[in-house]
Amino acid sequence: MGKKNSDKLKEKPKRIPSAEKQDRKNDISDILADDSDHLLSTILNATNNGIIITDHTGYIRKVNKKASEMLGYREKELCGKYISTISNYHGPMESSPLMKELLAKGCIENHEISYRRKNGTIFPADINIMLLRNNKGTIIGGLSAIRPKTNHKHVQELLEEKELELQQKITELEELNVALKVLLHKRSEYKRELEENVLFNFYKLVEPYLLKLKKECTNSKHRVYLNAIENTLNEIVSSFSRNLLTKAKNFTDTELQVANHIKYGMSSKEIAAFLNISRRTVETHRNSIRKKLGITDRGIDLRTYLLSLS
Repeated sequence: MGKKNSDKLKEKPKRIPSAEKQDRKNDISDILADDSDHLLSTILNATNNGIIITDHTGYIRKVNKKASEMLGYREKELCGKYISTISNYHGPMESSPLMKELLAKGCIENHEISYRRKNGTIFPADINIMLLRNNKGTIIGGLSAIRPKTNHKHVQELLEEKELELQQKITELEELNVALKVLLHKRSEYKRELEENVLFNFYKLVEPYLLKLKKECTNSKHRVYLNAIENTLNEIVSSFSRNLLTKAKNFTDTELQVANHIKYGMSSKEIAAFLNISRRTVETHRNSIRKKLGITDRGIDLRTYLLSLS
């Protein structure tokens, strides 16, 4: 009997955790400061997601390497910052709609949020958030798993944005194209009017006086000068005539002159006098012009047709 009592005294008493030691595990900072911190870091760094652990007030207490890379901070720089300094949330955590949902559900998946890097740039991300509780069930913090938003939805949004920009550019180019066509049309009209004015002024104001000078001039030297002037003017008028009469590719210079005289309402008799040729020659040119324009025996007035070609 005495031996049994002696054996009982020799047995080591069971170790009962003190209240002080239990309380050490009730705070997130104490848990992260434990000897298991190295193991926790190894586990957190094994994921491709950025991990941020906050205390119950919203201050960052632990991040993994991926989160540091995403945000452009060193781990020590992030720890101690309030969560709103790196995200688009502003205000007390307890009044956050996100926190209210988190308290009701215990976790949130695929929540869209924007984060702010150290250099000030913003990037969109999807996050999963989970509440962290101690062994008494008290909330001591939260864990956020961050995935930069490079999924199909984000790509689709970018494509739609670029497509909208492209459509706006196309609309602008179409408007510019219409404006350019209007300008080209007006330029063409102005050019045509200018050519017609030059021809009209030559045949009505210049050529009659030039022909009179040739008839009345008896000085051979002066006649050479007049012929040179006449030839130069005819070359200028001929170039305008070719621009106006695009169908008359096979017209001779004399036919072009006759055609322009007809166009401006001169009779065969007047044309013969101006060009110093016979009336019959003028009629021959008229018939040749009709043939080359393809209006012989069609009952079409030659002057009207020539005007339509301008």
